[in-house]
Order: sequence, then C-alpha cells, then structure tokens
Amino acid sequence: MRIVMDLQGAQSESRFRGIGRYSLALALTVARDARGHDIHLALNGAFPEAVKDIRTAFKGLIPQSNIHVWHVPLPVHACDTGNSTRCSHAEIVREATLASLKPDIVHVSSLFEGYGDNALTSIGRVFQIPTVVTMYDLIPMMNPEVYLNHDPVYAKAYAEKFSFLQRADAVLAISESSADEARRVGKFGSDKVFNISAGCDAVFSQLEIQHPARRLVRAKFGIEGEFFLYTGGADRRKNLNRLIDAYAALPVATRKIARLVMAGRMPASLVDDLNRVALERGLRADEIIFTGYVSDEELVALYNECRFFVFPSWHEGFGLPVLEAMACGAAVIAANASSIPEIATEPAMLFDPYDTAEMSERIRWMLEDDAAVAEARAFSEHRATAFSWERSATAFLDACESVHLRSLPRTDAGQALNIAMAALGRKSTQTLAVVAAADALDRSIAPEERMLMLDVTELAAHDRGTGIQRVTRAISNEWLRRPPHGYRIQLVRLDRESRRYVCANAYAGHLLGQDFGEDAALVCHAGDVFVGLDLVGHAVDLASDWFDYFHVAGVVINFVVYDILPV
Repeated sequence: MRIVMDLQGAQSESRFRGIGRYSLALALTVARDARGHDIHLALNGAFPEAVKDIRTAFKGLIPQSNIHVWHVPLPVHACDTGNSTRCSHAEIVREATLASLKPDIVHVSSLFEGYGDNALTSIGRVFQIPTVVTMYDLIPMMNPEVYLNHDPVYAKAYAEKFSFLQRADAVLAISESSADEARRVGKFGSDKVFNISAGCDAVFSQLEIQHPARRLVRAKFGIEGEFFLYTGGADRRKNLNRLIDAYAALPVATRKIARLVMAGRMPASLVDDLNRVALERGLRADEIIFTGYVSDEELVALYNECRFFVFPSWHEGFGLPVLEAMACGAAVIAANASSIPEIATEPAMLFDPYDTAEMSERIRWMLEDDAAVAEARAFSEHRATAFSWERSATAFLDACESVHLRSLPRTDAGQALNIAMAALGRKSTQTLAVVAAADALDRSIAPEERMLMLDVTELAAHDRGTGIQRVTRAISNEWLRRPPHGYRIQLVRLDRESRRYVCANAYAGHLLGQDFGEDAALVCHAGDVFVGLDLVGHAVDLASDWFDYFHVAGVVINFVVYDILPV
C-alpha cells in the first residue's frame, strides 16, 4: 500500500507548536517501521527551509525520491480574502499532485492550516483520493464565542476546513477526548474514528543531576533558585490569566519558595498583557520569567530542573507538554479537562481549570510539600512509559489498512493533469491566473520518466576541443542517442545573466543535427539527476540559489572530478 503523508503540519507556523512536533514524530516513526508499505511525503514548496529540514530528518528512512514537493501560485493565506481565486486554483494543483502520486491513502497531518501563512489543504475539491486526517481538536467549533464570532473572515475559513474534514474517509484522533469530539461535533460514525494517541520524542528524558544543560539553561534565562514551569502556548484556552491569579493568591512567603517560568514562543502583545495582569495582582516583576523561544534541548533542561510543571489549559486535543514533562521526570499538576486526565490519571494531580482557588491550593501544595513532589515525580516516571510513538505508528498503520480494505473510489492518476486543467478552465476566466496555475502543475507533477541533466555550460558557449570538453561532448552524444533505462536526457547550461540553469536545447540540436527548439526554463522533480560533466566550478557560486532549488526538489547532484591539481 502506498501511503502519501502531507506533512505541512511540520512546515507551517504549526511546526513551532505541538501539532508540528506530533506531525513530524509520527511520520518519522511510521517511516522507520512501515510494515512493508511504501511511504511517500508531499511537501509544500512555499516553505523551502522546512523542506530541507524534513529531507534531512528522513535521510536513510525513505528514498529522497519519495519526498515530493508541490508548488502553487502565491500568496494563498486565507486571512486575505483577495487570495480566494488563487486559493481555489492552488487547491486543484495540490490535489492533482497528490493524485498523480498514485496513493492508496493520503494522510493529512494538519487540515486546519493556511489562515495566516501559505499552507494549503483541501479534500475532495476536484479529486477523489482516499484520505485520512489527524484530528487534534475542534476547539473553535466548540467555543465559537472565543474563536469565531468576533472574526467573520476566520470563521468562514474555519467553516470551509471543517467541511473538508467531513469529506475525510477517516479521522485519526490523538486522544479519546478528540475522538469523542469527532463523533459528537464532527458527526463521524464510530467506524471512521480511530484513536491513535501520541508519544513524545526520545529527547524528552531525565538528565543527570550534574548535566551541564541544567546549569546552562538557568544562566541563559537568568533563573535562580527554585521555579515551577509552564510551556504550551498563550491563547485564551491556555488559561494563563487564571494561572497568574492562582500564583498571586499565594502567601508572599510561599511565593518566595519558587518563581513561575513561562517558556516558549509567545506574541509580544500577549506577554505584555500577562505582565500587566501580574502587576495588577501585586506580583513583582521578577516573580515571573518569560523565556521566549526555547530549543528542545533547553526545554528538556527546564523540565528536569523545575520543582514541578503546571498545565492549566481548559481544552486540549492531547496535551503533549504534560507527557513531555512526565517523560523528563517532572512532577505535574494539570487541569481536569478534555484529554488531560487521560495522561495525568492521578486525581491528586488535577484541578478544576475554572476554579482559581483550587488551582492555587494545588500550586501551594507542590511548593510546600517536598514529599508530595517526590511522589508526583515517581508517578510521572511510571506513567510516561504508557505512551510511545511506536504504539501510535502501529495504530496509524492499522487505521490506514482498515480504510484501504473499503476499496474506496479514486480518480485515475493518469488523468490527473487533464482533469486539473479542465477544472481550472471551468473555475476562472482570468487567463493569467490559469496560466500561473498551469505552470504550478508543471512544476509539481513529475513525468513518468526521470530526467538526467548533463551540464554542458562551457561546451555550449565555447567548444575548444580540450580533453575535458571531448569527454563532455562524447558522453552527451552517447546518452542523447542511447539514454539509460528509465531516464530522459536533458542537456542544461548555466545562463550567467539570470544565474539560472536552462535547457540547452539549441546545443543539443547542434550536437545531433536535429531541431530541439529554443533554450527553455528548466523544471526539476524528486528523483531527477544532475551530472556536472563540464568544468564549471564557478557555477556553484554563481547559481547557489539554483543548487538550493535542486536540493529542495530532491535532485541527486553529482560532479565529475577530473583532477585536483589546483588544490
């Protein structure tokens, strides 16, 4: 079975949050133990740096030619309603690209994307492709007064994504709580809902007491003495105002035991608001520390160093920070809400997230009772072992196999390009917009044969008959007449003015005495091969962006080294 994993959840702004961590970790684990299935990734070319990071992460797990990059006309962020036509064209391009990969199942790692950036998702806009979706939560749908009612543009964008969700052939819930939301709010039948749970990365583990990371993280963020920790976002459901209220309600002597550290990327405006709340509640400026962005290594050190971890959120899909803290051996207290009690199962660890007094009492208990902290740490160490990405990956593959057995209808992959072009023609009378989308299709859908590019930059410009050029000419001539099986040969040259590689069609025609047309733009796809036959070391500097494009596209880059005499 071919499973194509749309990994935009690890590319967009979500990559900095739990969704990104979840998406990447699950995909990596599935790739490590695929049970014989053919795993492919589909990535959004609008995020080239993330493409490179993901290619590096999957090196040795799947062939680089199994990582496909699609391109669409930009921008497509839904917060600008002026992008709506471009978005609808882009959705056709993306779906056509997925269909062309001949998937048995497409997995969408994060469907509710693309409001504020160039992520793009849809299901069934034009193409029928068996699709499963990771479902984290339906929090905005369940709390419209907080997330939807005040912003009609966002509400419309969310409603459209929700309509796509309902076209999915199955949802992969990350907890029993999110599975229940899929059934109650999403109206999915139980046979279409699979709870695959979650794990946490192996980096989240206990450190030795003398591990240097502990000292370094304290020095970097100016943390002295004991502290308790929060990490996990800053939007309203995270309940941080009540957390500050609960901390401020403690006796001054108790607060002196430990300060509150809030770790992770937060919008500056929200940090200002929280600081204002803290001052209004009588807290000193040094009683709360906002670290800003922290790396995984720094977060692990903070989890290990903290007296305890507190998580007051009133709605989560899973609550990954709770599990990460436990895996690091931290004592944990958390909200008794949504999915969190599935992780923190000990009643004494839980509090009502809407009851500031109860939250404050739990914090005081953890600050004043060393024995309780030790007991909570022991519980965390044991409980964390109940979750793993291996278990989630097994459940993921079980779900995909179950969906595949239904023999769902699908669009003919061989007709993907024709169907897409017809759909684009129906959707728009704007010629330039359709041309841009057609160009994106060309850059996204790979031909059946892979391309073997031969660099003839110097030869095409000046055939001096030197030894190197005789070799370049002979190999080019031979491969053009008798290409290796499964490849089509394309001579290419560096256009020095544009610093881009182009198809050297004019020189190919000169070499073979045939008409190959004019030199044209070069388009590459995953699995194509570049061979630097000519001696053009300067090209690497001149066209560094172009070689970066090769890398993002998944082109295999080779250079022939004739000698190293200058070295």
